[in-house]
Amino acid sequence: SSSSSSSFLLFSPSLFLMNKMDTESSDGKTTITLEVKKVKVQQALSSLQEETNTTTATQHIVGVLDASKKVKEDADTDDKECVDALKDLEDLLRKLLLSQREEVSQFEDDEIHSLFGNLTAFNFSEENRPKMLKALSHHIQVVELFVNFVEKVVQIASYHFNCIQYPFFFFNQLVNNTSVRESLAKAGIFDGLSETITGIANYAQLVGRVPNIWAVTLLMFFIYHLCNDHSTNFSFAKPLVTNDRFARALGTVLNRAWKRIHHDHKVFLLSAGFVLCRAADRCNCVDSFLQKSDFPMSAIEEVKEGGDDTLGLVFQIVEGFGGGTVLVKKITSHLPNIVNTVITSMERDDLDWDKYSPSSLWNGTNSEAGTTAILPYVERIHNLFKKSNKYSTMYYACYGAIGNICRYTTHEQRQKLRDLNIVETFSSLMNGTKKEDRPTQAVCIVANLIGHIESHPLLIATGDAIELLHVSLKKAWNDEPFEGGTSEPWEPLQALAHFASADDNKAKITEVCAGTILDILESPQQICDRTERYAVVTLCTLSQLPTFGDNKPRVKAAFQRIKGEGQTDFARRQAAIGVFLLENVVNGASDDEGDAPILQQQRRRKSKKSLLSRKLTRNTSAPQRATNHIMISYPWKHQPLMKKIHNSLTSTGYNVWMDIENIGGSILEAMASAVEQADVVLICLCEDYFLSNACRTEASYAYKCKKPLVFIRAEDYSATGWLGALCGTNLYIDFDANSQYGTQIPLLLKEIGRYIVPSSDGEGSSSKASLLPSHAFQKQIDSLNEELVFSKKKARDAEKQVEMLEATATVNAVIKREMNRLKLELSTLTNSLIKRVEGLESSHPHRSTDNNNNNKSTELLEKVIVEQQTMKEDMSALRQDVKSLVEAMSKQG
Repeated sequence: SSSSSSSFLLFSPSLFLMNKMDTESSDGKTTITLEVKKVKVQQALSSLQEETNTTTATQHIVGVLDASKKVKEDADTDDKECVDALKDLEDLLRKLLLSQREEVSQFEDDEIHSLFGNLTAFNFSEENRPKMLKALSHHIQVVELFVNFVEKVVQIASYHFNCIQYPFFFFNQLVNNTSVRESLAKAGIFDGLSETITGIANYAQLVGRVPNIWAVTLLMFFIYHLCNDHSTNFSFAKPLVTNDRFARALGTVLNRAWKRIHHDHKVFLLSAGFVLCRAADRCNCVDSFLQKSDFPMSAIEEVKEGGDDTLGLVFQIVEGFGGGTVLVKKITSHLPNIVNTVITSMERDDLDWDKYSPSSLWNGTNSEAGTTAILPYVERIHNLFKKSNKYSTMYYACYGAIGNICRYTTHEQRQKLRDLNIVETFSSLMNGTKKEDRPTQAVCIVANLIGHIESHPLLIATGDAIELLHVSLKKAWNDEPFEGGTSEPWEPLQALAHFASADDNKAKITEVCAGTILDILESPQQICDRTERYAVVTLCTLSQLPTFGDNKPRVKAAFQRIKGEGQTDFARRQAAIGVFLLENVVNGASDDEGDAPILQQQRRRKSKKSLLSRKLTRNTSAPQRATNHIMISYPWKHQPLMKKIHNSLTSTGYNVWMDIENIGGSILEAMASAVEQADVVLICLCEDYFLSNACRTEASYAYKCKKPLVFIRAEDYSATGWLGALCGTNLYIDFDANSQYGTQIPLLLKEIGRYIVPSSDGEGSSSKASLLPSHAFQKQIDSLNEELVFSKKKARDAEKQVEMLEATATVNAVIKREMNRLKLELSTLTNSLIKRVEGLESSHPHRSTDNNNNNKSTELLEKVIVEQQTMKEDMSALRQDVKSLVEAMSKQG
C-alpha cells in the first residue's frame, strides 16, 4: 500500500539480474534481449530436469520465467514518449562514455536539443512524471550509465561542453523519488561523487584552479537535489557528510570555484553546501563537517567585503538557516543583522524578484533553529503576505515561511501567532478551489494553531479539512506532487495530530485516516523520526476514545512494535501509552490474564476488602487519615511550580508522589501504581496538560479509579474539551503568574483536607486488611527476616564507613555528631527488628492449636503490615543519611 509498482520492479533481485547488461566491447550495444534470455532460461530448465529432476529447482525457474513475462508485459505498457526519451538518453550516455573526442563532437547543438527537447518538456509535466518513473524502472541500465558518467564528467566536459548538462537536468527532476534515489545508491553514486569531488580538489591544489567550472556547477546542483530529503533523515547523504575526506575536498572545491564561478551560479554552490549541512546536522556531525569544509565562509566574507550584488548573496545565505543550530550560530556570529536586511529588502517595492530569491526565507525557516531566528519578524512577514500580489513569488515565499514557523514553534510561541490573527488570514484559504491557493498548506497552518480546540468557530465549516490532509498524506507517502509541490509525510500527520486532540474530530480522523497511518507504520519502507513521531502521536491521541473498532488489533500491534523498536524515546513512550490506553482506560480490561491492566492482576489475588479497593469520593462524610500519597499530575513545562507545591505539602506531613525524572521505560507501571495508591490526585490545568497524551492518560485512569481530583491552574488558561469536562464545576486553586503563592497554599490545603488529613504517626490508616491464609502470614514473616538480614548487612557496611570516616583527620565536629547519631540509630533499628521478628514468630497461628485464634492472627497480620511499612521507611531514611554522610566526607577530600 505504500510503494508503487515501479518501486517493486526496480528492486526485485531476480528482475534486476534480468536487466543486467551483457554488452559487446565493439559497439557497447545490448545483444541479449529479454526473449533471448527467456530461451536460455528454458534451456537451463530442460537441462536441470534431465540431470537432477529436482522439483523445487524446476518450480523456482518457472517462477523466474513467470516474473520475466510479467516484467515484459508491464514494460510493454510504458508510455512510448518516455521510452523514446530514455533510449535517447541511454544513447548519448554510451557515446559520451565509450566514444572518442572527435566522435562526440559530431553531435551538433541543434541535434542535442532535438534529442532532449521532448525529454525535458515531458519530464517537467506533473501528470506525466509517474509515467517516466515507471518507464525508468524498466531501464535500470540508464541509472548505471549515469553513475559512470558522473565519475568521468570532468574529462567529458573538457571535450564537449553542452552535452553534460542534459543527463543532470533529467535526473535532477526525478531524484527526489525514493525509488530513483535507492537505485542510484545501489549503483554507487556516493562513491562516484566522493571520488569525483576528491579528484577535482587534488587537481585544484596542484594547478590552482578547478578544471571545469561548468562541470563543478552541475555537480553541486545535482548534490543538492540528491540529498535534499529530510523525510528519510538524510540517510542517503550520510555516506558523504560522514566522510572527512569528502568534506575537506568539498571545501577546497567550493573555495576554489567561488571566485571563478558566475555570480548567478553561486547559488548552486550554496544550495549544495546547505543541504549537506542539514544532513550533517541530522547525523550529529555538523561541527566536524563545517570545520573541515570551512563552509560557507567564502560567501560570508564576500558579503562582509561588499562584493557585487551583496544583497543577492544575503538572500541565499539566509536559506542556510534551515541547516540547524550550529550553522545558524556561525552565520549570525558574522552577519548578526542578516534577517533584518532580508525582511527590510522584501518590504521594498523597487526590487526585481526575478533576480532575488525571497523563497530563501521559506527554506530558512525549515528547521527549529531557523524558525527561532526568524520568529521575531513573523508579524512583518504576515503583513508582507497580506499585501503581496496573489500567487506571486513573494506571496508563496511568505506563505511557506509562515507555514514552517507554525510547524516548528512551541505552544507558547503559537499563542503569539494566534494574537496576530494568522488563523483568520489562512482559514479563508482552506476552502480554496484552486491548487494555487494551497488549501492543504492553509489547513496545516490552522490545524497547528487551533486544531486542538473543540468546536472552534473557524473549524465548523471546514468539513473537508481532514479529507484534504488524508489526500496530502497519501501523495507525500508515494512521492507524488500535490498542489504544485511535494511535501513530507510528517507535515500532514502533524496537522492530524493537532486535530485529533479535539474529541469532536476523533471519529472522523479514525474513519478517514487511520488505515493509511497504519499502512505507513507497517511498511518496510524507511520513514523518518518525525513521520514516526506524529503517526504514533495521532494514533495514541485517537486511542483516548473507543474509535478504532476492527482496527484495534492492528493499532495495538503497531504500538507494541514501536514500543520496543521506535527511533526515539518519545515515540517509544507514546506507543507504550497507547498500549496502556487500549488495555486499561478506554475499553476496559480483557478477561485474559495477560492483557489485564497494570496492578489489576495483583488486585484479583486479594480480597474484595483490600485496602487498594477503597474508593474515596467527593461525598465522603469526613476526611480520612492519609494512608498512601497525594499524586501530582502535570506537564513537564510546569515542573518548577509543581516542585514548590510538592515541598509545601510534604512540609505539612503529606506523602507526595510526582514524576521528577520523567520516568523512563517504567512509565506505565509507575503511573498506574501512583494513581491506584493515591489518596488524592492533583491535576495541573494548562494547555500543555490538555495536549499531552501522557497527562490525559493519568487523568483518565484516575477518573476511572474514582480518585478525588483537585485542580491547580498553573497559567491563564480556560479548560476546554475533555479537560473542561473533567474539571466541570469544581473550583480550582489559582497558581498562575498573577497569583501570590503564599496565599494560595492554604486554599490548596483546605481543598485537600476535604478528603484526607496528614498522617500524624506515619503508620497510615486503621482500615482493616483482609485475612490472608497462614502461608501468606508466614510469607510476611519471611519478608521481615529478609529485611533483618539486609539491615544487619547495611549496619556492618555503615560501621565500616564510620570507622573509615573517623580515621580521617579532617572530620569536623558536626560530622562526628552525625556519625554518633547514625551508630545509635543503626543499633536501635537492629535490636527493634530482632524483637519484631521474635514476637511475630512466637505469635504465629501455626504455633497454636486453638482454631479460634483466627481473629488474633488477623490482628497480628495487620501489625505485620504496619511494622513492615514503618521498617521500610526507617531503612530508607537511614540509607539516605549514610549517603549524605559519605558525600559530605568526599567534599572534604
